[in-house]
Amino acid sequence: MIPVMVISTALRLLSYAVGGALDLYLVALLLLKARTGLAEKLVLLLLFASALWHGGNEIALFHRLAVGHASGVVIGLATGAKLLGAALIPALLLHLAVTWITDRHWLGWLTYVSVPPAVWMLRTGRFNMHAVLFGSMLVVTACLLFCSALRHRVPARRRFWRFYQSFACALIAVAAALPVGADSEILALTSLIPPFCFAWFVYRYNFLGLIIGRRTVFALTLGTASALYLLIVRRAADFADEFDVFGRVIEVALILAAGLIWIPLYGWMNRVLSKRTQVFADFSKHVIQEAAAILDLNKRMQYLAEEVGRTLGLRRVLVALSGESTVLATYGPMPSGDILERVQQLLNATVHKRRDFVFVQRENDGTLRQLLDDLGFNYSFPLWYETRLLGLLLVDSYPRIHLDEDEGVLLGLSRQISQSIQTHHLVEAKIDLERALLEQAHLAKLGEHSRSTAHEIKNSLTGMKTLAQVMRLDPKMPEERAVDLDHLVGEIGRLDRLAQQLLVYGRPASRERSDVSLAQLFERARQALPLDCSDRLVRIELADCDLVFESADRESLHQIVLNLVLNAIQVSAPGDTVRLRGNIEPDVGVCIKVSDEGPGIPLEIRDRIFEPFFTTKPGGTGLGLAIVGKNVRELGGRIRVDSPTSGVRGATFTVTIPINVESRKTVIQSAS
Repeated sequence: MIPVMVISTALRLLSYAVGGALDLYLVALLLLKARTGLAEKLVLLLLFASALWHGGNEIALFHRLAVGHASGVVIGLATGAKLLGAALIPALLLHLAVTWITDRHWLGWLTYVSVPPAVWMLRTGRFNMHAVLFGSMLVVTACLLFCSALRHRVPARRRFWRFYQSFACALIAVAAALPVGADSEILALTSLIPPFCFAWFVYRYNFLGLIIGRRTVFALTLGTASALYLLIVRRAADFADEFDVFGRVIEVALILAAGLIWIPLYGWMNRVLSKRTQVFADFSKHVIQEAAAILDLNKRMQYLAEEVGRTLGLRRVLVALSGESTVLATYGPMPSGDILERVQQLLNATVHKRRDFVFVQRENDGTLRQLLDDLGFNYSFPLWYETRLLGLLLVDSYPRIHLDEDEGVLLGLSRQISQSIQTHHLVEAKIDLERALLEQAHLAKLGEHSRSTAHEIKNSLTGMKTLAQVMRLDPKMPEERAVDLDHLVGEIGRLDRLAQQLLVYGRPASRERSDVSLAQLFERARQALPLDCSDRLVRIELADCDLVFESADRESLHQIVLNLVLNAIQVSAPGDTVRLRGNIEPDVGVCIKVSDEGPGIPLEIRDRIFEPFFTTKPGGTGLGLAIVGKNVRELGGRIRVDSPTSGVRGATFTVTIPINVESRKTVIQSAS
């Protein structure tokens, strides 16, 4: 059986080595941090002092075991290092606690009054007095940390008060171990609790903005276990040599046994380290395929948001899609307030900044950082498809500040989501195109049928009108019959106009193209108005316009203007004004505007006014605006209705006709 002294020495050596290595690693992390405040600097000094104490004890103990005596330069330097560390640690801890609990930082500097007495106690061998001073300062520090925990006990700062509580308990444990003596393995092991506590909060919560990756944790754990194993093997071999039982053979056998253990351990380590890669692969294969089966875009984004949040263990996820109406899909509790408006502001700010992802802690752009922080997220992954911003994937990784290796995972996922959104848009456009082609084919058949019917009706009406007019000229016709004939002629005229509109509506788009002056188009429309429109006493105001369409469909444009003017006159009261204007909008096309001062168009029927045979006017045919809508679509243009335009009355029809390159040159030259 290995003596207790051997185990005690091995534990002390291992504790000092691990503690010193961990202290130096954390010091390196803090030195690499870009921006540091007073708290970070104090933590840096504290860890360096802890490294002095652990390192000094390790060197002194190892030198004494190797050389057999405790004298010489090496022992002197090691002793000086551990004494300096022991004197500085309580003062730095108390200063740090004061900094965390109050803004009066000058109070913290008073804690260094304890350093000279502590050095004197250690140099003169008064270790018990120093233990009392050390323990008292640790208890005071722990009490201040408990107070800090109470001050920060809110969900948004949970990682802080949890750290304060845990670190305070770690310091109390060290204070409780002080009476056992500086050469005790209990104190050596207990001294590891504070640095391991700090390292745990850095790993789990990215405390102070630091990152300890999973690979580092695995390396540290395996290195510590290997060092402990080899140390025990070495001591066991030395013990066996004392009794002449083949100690070196036992040492080699135990080392070979460790090699056999390493084989399954290496496989397990590879599986753990590749877990995130496997997560991404599974997400790409399974989740994206499942999302593709969801045709509704809102439901698809909701499914993706929930899967991203659940798979990667995130606090909340928001997927926002840009467009005419912003689509939001969420996972987890969302912040209060008007999220939609703030998300739209973030979309507008992101579209001008080409970023693969935005992280609050590292983002230099103040606008992006502030908008993201106000929303309560710490990561934003823009959903780029080529050069177009389709939306944003917002992530809150709380309690972690950094995503570390998951940044690459989410960056890849954001590209998969972008592809999914674009695929949905393409499928939707294909469906809309097929629907439009079916509707166009249906309208073509309807137009052909209506032309044939209207032509037959017009032939019959012509004969009926001629006969009625001849009978009206007969002097023997009674007066009451003459009135009836006048009414009959009027109705025949109305039916004739209806048939004429049916012919116009069913007429296919003309392939003849010519130059069309917008001013001449307006004048021709005014001259073509029926006589009954002239009796309404409505003024027609034509704005000066010298725009010229090159290679345009004259008849289609004429029917658009004519029917808009007719509609405006029919809803106007005597004395009202109908205004015709034209202008060019760069990169859009030519705009034709027809405004009236009529009663306006109610919102509930605005989407139906361009449907065939829909009318609200007594005696109306319901084909005038249908002809306008049909011709605008055939010309590839758009039509917008604004109503009311003044108070509660009036309406303005704005027709936008796109122009090709040649037409644009002509229009611009004419406009200038």
